[in-house]
Amino acid sequence: MTTTPTSSGSQVSPSEPDPSPAVAPPREPEDEGTLVGTLVKKPWSKTLESWHAGGTEYFVVETEWGDTTIVRPSERVTTEALQAMVGKKVRVRGESVPYRPYQPASPMEQVPMGPDGKPAQRGGGIRVESIEAVE
Repeated sequence: MTTTPTSSGSQVSPSEPDPSPAVAPPREPEDEGTLVGTLVKKPWSKTLESWHAGGTEYFVVETEWGDTTIVRPSERVTTEALQAMVGKKVRVRGESVPYRPYQPASPMEQVPMGPDGKPAQRGGGIRVESIEAVE
């Protein structure tokens, strides 16, 4: 069997896709996930993370390793409750939010494009069911 080197230097057979794409897709949290890190409020920006968050101000949990996960309010944990925890080390429990296809309202709308040439999906992160400060 013939193998081909990938961009990461590993070997795959020609029938297998390269496991190390140029742009890694965002990681999805577990279905029932727990995150521990600092809650940060971010302003809208022209970044893929902001796009996934919905194009407005949003919250993320930043882990000690520098990874970030978008956290979304829910009926149980409101935007105001998240705002009160900004800057604190927190434990967040919640449910994964799926990525969904996006259809631009106008052909003139600027949207990030996915590798398939279609508009990038929106969503992802965790819908917060509980949040607590930790030491």
